[in-house]
Amino acid sequence: SAKITMTANLRYNPVPLTLRNAILWQEDGTSAIISKGNPNFSSISTESDTGIYAMEDEYGTSYYYRGNKNILKNNLIFGGFQWKILRINGDGSIRIIYNGTEEDFDQNGTMNDIGPETVIGFYTYSSVFNDNKYVGYMYGGPKGVASTQRNGSIPAAANYNQTDSDAKVQLDLWYEENISGQLFENKIADNIFCNDRQFAEEISGDEIESLGYGQFYSSYAPRFRIYTEKNPTLKCALKNDRFTTIDTIKGNGALTYPVGLITIDEAMIAGLIYGTQNVNNYLFVFFPYYTMSPYAFFDIDKEATIWAIDYHANISGTSVTRTVEYDSLRPVINLKADIIVTGEGTLTNPYRVTE
Repeated sequence: SAKITMTANLRYNPVPLTLRNAILWQEDGTSAIISKGNPNFSSISTESDTGIYAMEDEYGTSYYYRGNKNILKNNLIFGGFQWKILRINGDGSIRIIYNGTEEDFDQNGTMNDIGPETVIGFYTYSSVFNDNKYVGYMYGGPKGVASTQRNGSIPAAANYNQTDSDAKVQLDLWYEENISGQLFENKIADNIFCNDRQFAEEISGDEIESLGYGQFYSSYAPRFRIYTEKNPTLKCALKNDRFTTIDTIKGNGALTYPVGLITIDEAMIAGLIYGTQNVNNYLFVFFPYYTMSPYAFFDIDKEATIWAIDYHANISGTSVTRTVEYDSLRPVINLKADIIVTGEGTLTNPYRVTE
């Protein structure tokens, strides 16, 4: 008699489904994703390279989404808000970026596409721009007081994590009002937010001209990586720039709340590049928003600049003090690796975190 073999297909209705596994199973698991190699970072993402890719971060192998917002299954409802999933971090936690409220989703039956609903409001990264220190997510000394050295644990040091940037003030406020003390807060993980203040010359090997304090010219590493080399990384070289709340082994432990911004490297691996529009990408919301990646301090203009994602999802260096209503903030948080979800991750049937 003919032998009948039944093969169980684990991709369908595995119970219970962790968010991490749900994401990895979209592309047949880690080995299949790793074997794809890197996409072409010097071009914007296209329909053909839309998908999930792998890259090392400070914790291990990260699996990130790249490409077209209408194809990717990186949509999530959590904590009364809707989110786009950026990546699985190397420790298994999941990094997500704000995309609006759950109420918006319920009203529209689909995820927010573009518009002011996708940001928490219009704020400057820093209302003062005439010192290198204002590229910092935190910096040394009070606002308005000049820095006189780059590093050190004193207020005169630009990179001393003492005073909150205006961006951090707003993000902390948002977290305090919407997440802190809620039942679902225990699902949020502590993971690095990278405010990479290395000099460009420290990674290019060129003679160092940057000084990194006061009003001296400085070119920061993300500018060289993204603008010149088109070679993004999820690593964060300096421990002082690795913002965490509790973790002081890998991170700096300087945060009050585990919330931050996207980095320009994360934007590039997702499919954005300098000077080219990409309105099909999942990070396009038709509003400019800040990253937390320093660009440069220009001694002629006496202006601190940071990377931002512009109207049409091209990326560029911009003043930390662009006019209000010209730049906005989209909070980024990390969820614990073991959270259970339902749904498919699509625009109309996003993943939902179960209680």
